[in-house]
Amino acid sequence: MTALAVGSMLAVLSGGAAAAASEPAPLGPRVAGEQVLQLRDELTRAAYAGDVTATGDTLGRLTPLLADMSSGRRYAIAPESRDGATMAKGQAEELTGTLAAPATRAQVPPVPTLPPLPGALAPVTGLLQGLLSTLSGLLAGLLGTVPALPVPVPEVPVPDVPLPEAPLPDAPLPQAPVPAPVS
Repeated sequence: MTALAVGSMLAVLSGGAAAAASEPAPLGPRVAGEQVLQLRDELTRAAYAGDVTATGDTLGRLTPLLADMSSGRRYAIAPESRDGATMAKGQAEELTGTLAAPATRAQVPPVPTLPPLPGALAPVTGLLQGLLSTLSGLLAGLLGTVPALPVPVPEVPVPDVPLPEAPLPDAPLPQAPVPAPVS
């Protein structure tokens, strides 16, 4: 009976070791940052194109990534980056809920450095811009440098102002002397 108990114990312990050995090593901050950057840029493009469906789909892929990052199990990232991922995850979940139930839209002020969102996404401009800012801060911690958001650059209107005509003198202009040819 003792041999059976020892054998069972060894089987349980070796099974746990095998399971731990088969778990992949945590991914580093560069991998996490590249994934966040790709989804941040997709989210930006979809939102500024006014595409509600693509915005929601991108949020649906971004939220689980941020959850994995905040848990610290799949990604080996600094505690500040985990905190940033947790904050961004909360914002992404709020935005997803708001897109699903427009009557629950919260009033969040927009980010002054970003242009407003078009069309159906205009009411969530503040929420989405806040998430984009948080993601950019997270990227700074993960990658060190952050590429600019791919937002459309508004055209600067050029006023159609007629130029005044320059007055011409009434007297004829004097002839300039022509230099003699040099030989």
